[in-house]
Amino acid sequence: MASTSTPPVKLVKDQYHHAIPRFILRRFQVSSVKYVRLRKQTHVLARPGRKRRRQIPQDYLYYYNIDTREVELRAIATVYGSTNLYKDEHNTNDVMELEKKLSLLENKAARVISNIHKTIGASSTVKLRRGEVEDLRRFLFIMHYRGEVVSHNYFKEDHPENVSSQAWLLDYRERHGLKSPADMWLHVLRYYLDEPHEQMIIEYAKTKKKYGLKYNQMLLSTNFDPTVKYEALAYGLQAGAFFLSIWEAADDEEFLLGHTSFGLWEGLFMGQPCIHRIFIVSPRIAIILRAQGADPIYTVLSKDLWITSLLEIPATRAVVQYNGRHHGASGSPPQDLDASDDESLFQYRSSPQAKADVFTFTKTKLTVAQTDSINAVILLNIKPGGSLTFLSTQPTLRTLRKFVSAPTIRSNLTRDMFGQLIERLNNPSLLPTTPTPPGPPPRLSELIDTELAGASSFKSRYGTAYAIYRLCQNHDMPDSPFLSEQSTLADTAYRLFTARLDAPFPGFRPRPENLLLKDLSEKHSTIFFKTFDALCVNFGVEAGSDSDSELSKLVRQVAIVGFAERLAQTRPDVFGVLTKKLPMQLLR
Repeated sequence: MASTSTPPVKLVKDQYHHAIPRFILRRFQVSSVKYVRLRKQTHVLARPGRKRRRQIPQDYLYYYNIDTREVELRAIATVYGSTNLYKDEHNTNDVMELEKKLSLLENKAARVISNIHKTIGASSTVKLRRGEVEDLRRFLFIMHYRGEVVSHNYFKEDHPENVSSQAWLLDYRERHGLKSPADMWLHVLRYYLDEPHEQMIIEYAKTKKKYGLKYNQMLLSTNFDPTVKYEALAYGLQAGAFFLSIWEAADDEEFLLGHTSFGLWEGLFMGQPCIHRIFIVSPRIAIILRAQGADPIYTVLSKDLWITSLLEIPATRAVVQYNGRHHGASGSPPQDLDASDDESLFQYRSSPQAKADVFTFTKTKLTVAQTDSINAVILLNIKPGGSLTFLSTQPTLRTLRKFVSAPTIRSNLTRDMFGQLIERLNNPSLLPTTPTPPGPPPRLSELIDTELAGASSFKSRYGTAYAIYRLCQNHDMPDSPFLSEQSTLADTAYRLFTARLDAPFPGFRPRPENLLLKDLSEKHSTIFFKTFDALCVNFGVEAGSDSDSELSKLVRQVAIVGFAERLAQTRPDVFGVLTKKLPMQLLR
């Protein structure tokens, strides 16, 4: 083989995507702990293999694990998210394009929310231009749309809540060539990111105007109207049927953050969850969307239809200063617009001059009891498998004590859920002061433990190694020694091997769809590891030793599996030559 080579095909690494944005989580940061990571020195005069120490800051927060009842100090980079939520395998140009688009929107929203924080401490009002409000509205909607429960169930035609929309779901997938609900979820996410805010609102207004009093009946009907852009209706509903308000916690009090509390529904009207949507954006500030009709003035005559614990908290609508139009009364639309015609209003709002309209939001400063009411909603929605984050110990302790002693909390399970946290907050010396090592995910730990105990359910060590490798691909946990060691070893083997390869033949293309078999017989497992381990050693990867621990051997075998699959995807021509004479098939 010649020493000349082309750069190896770059594989996109798995990415951890936050369901609660990092800029929100940093508001709950309790310390910045520096840990040491070894990195190879890149200076040209450095001796080969020599390493230097570099301190890399990490942001941490308190993370109360509901299942273990332990308070942990977790790195913000590893909590409140999931892996590859926006990865679009069908986008051959850039599988992470949607994540990049969302990052741009998130940056805009972060600037708006930062402005709110800076202003709200010194003033009772916040001024935002229409464009900023629209960016914030779009961001809040997508936060709801990307929520774990929503993303899993939104477009499943057999889900009980999707009975009325089943015909539309099937038609949409067929028209756009989408094979699964997950594909449709990504396709519609692209629509929400790309479509102008005002255009989605106009589509919503047109449909409401078309159906008039029968609009709600149309939504619940199983009859499918092909002229309706249904994906715009959900967006238009939140943007048009809810007004936005800013609530500040009482002095010396703080909001809690749960795994469900960024876009959490509160309150029922006629059995439907449609009164408030709560977004905790810091320990001090919450953004609340309240239904337009949920005003004490309008609900007093139908009080039995409204079930909510927050309706008595005043939520002030923004006052709008219209740009270049004849103003109506303070905060009302210009007099030359028909306020009863939603479509006319939305057409104006989509005009260039409307972008300079200024919204003045007056904050609602909560009492202690009102702050407790918000926290009670958050705590009631904490479920097994979830978590709770807080900033300061004393306000958290006080609100938890009040919550568990409330006569409305009849469940011993709910009380028990927070008992250990109350005990630790009552004695701050019990709170962690050093980061909690994340370690492998629970399923990964189980695979490792059963393999080392000789109780694996796989046919061979290869099966275990491959299962562990796939799990490692789905978790971005750089602090875990097992994950980082196998990743480093696999990367080293791949880099050293491909550096000596000839350029691929004309017309060559990688095969990212190539996957290794999930399991092999014991005999074929031995042949596989012997073949690829020898290959790694020949190209400079240090050989394993018989004296190595079983855990070290497992790390190496997982790395070899990773190296082999990556080679099959990026240089299938070379992989085919290497495996041609093996007595078994390796690819699915």
